[in-house]
Amino acid sequence: MQYYDMLRGMEGEKGHQPMGLKSGRFPERAAYSVKETCELLGLSRSTLYRLIERRAVRRVHVGRRSLIPAGEIDRLLEPDDAEGLPAS
Repeated sequence: MQYYDMLRGMEGEKGHQPMGLKSGRFPERAAYSVKETCELLGLSRSTLYRLIERRAVRRVHVGRRSLIPAGEIDRLLEPDDAEGLPAS
């Protein structure tokens, strides 16, 4: 299995519980591209990058790609954590 398959949540593998968003509102994957994250959260690219710069959102680099772990999106969607975001 390639590392890329792991990032996509190992789709189609029997007996495997894919990593991803707990809310069930989105397809479950281990990580999302910046573009996908913006679409899921309804944010502009500049807003997401501003959150990344302020370390309010963690990103990982895989090769030349920047990916946002699904757990970060879960964390942002939880009501208690919304209060903890830095002011604009």
